[in-house]
Amino acid sequence: QHSLGIKAGGGLSRVTNTVNPSNATWKVGVGPSAQGGLFYRWQITPKSSLGTEILFRQIEGRERFEFEIWDIDLTPIGVGIGNLSKHISYLTVPITYGIKLGKIDLITGFQFSYELASSAGDKGKTESSGPEYSWDYTYDELNIDRYDFGPQIGVIYALNQQWSLEGTFYHGLNNIIGNDAPSQTWMVQQ
Repeated sequence: QHSLGIKAGGGLSRVTNTVNPSNATWKVGVGPSAQGGLFYRWQITPKSSLGTEILFRQIEGRERFEFEIWDIDLTPIGVGIGNLSKHISYLTVPITYGIKLGKIDLITGFQFSYELASSAGDKGKTESSGPEYSWDYTYDELNIDRYDFGPQIGVIYALNQQWSLEGTFYHGLNNIIGNDAPSQTWMVQQ
C-alpha cells in the first residue's frame, strides 16, 4: 500500500551554542518552528513501512546573554543584557523506517537539510552607573554550513484512513557554524 499526502505542523526548535565567555552568562532557549510539504509512505508489510518527505522547515533559535561592564579601573559598574534570535529556513528530506503497532507507527530514520535562507537579530541594552547604551542589529545571513543532517525518531498515530498525528524529534550531527567563524559548536534540534 502506498500513501501520498500533504504534511504541515509546528513545534519547538533550538540551535545549541557552546559559547562560554569568561565574563558573561549565556543561555540557549527554544523558539517556535514550523514545517510543511509532501510525504510518501510505502507499507512494505502489514507491520513495516518506508517513508520519505520533502519539507520546507523553519528553525528558530533563541539566546539570552548577560555580561559585566567595568570602568577603566576594572571596577564593575553595571551589566549588559541581550537577546539573540536565529532564523534558518531549510529544504529537508527525511528518510524513515516504521514499525506498525495497531494505530501507532514508531519511526526512525535520517534527515538531510539544505539551507535556503538564514538571518539573525541581536537586541539589548546596558544598565550601569556610567553611560547607558542600547543596540538593535539585524544580520541578513548567518555564517553557517549549507547542509545539516542527523537522526530523527517519532510516533505517528492514525486517526482514520485520511488523517494522522505525528510527533518527531530531530538532532543535527553537523556543526553548522562556518569554518571561518569563532570556535563554537551550533547544532540544530527540533
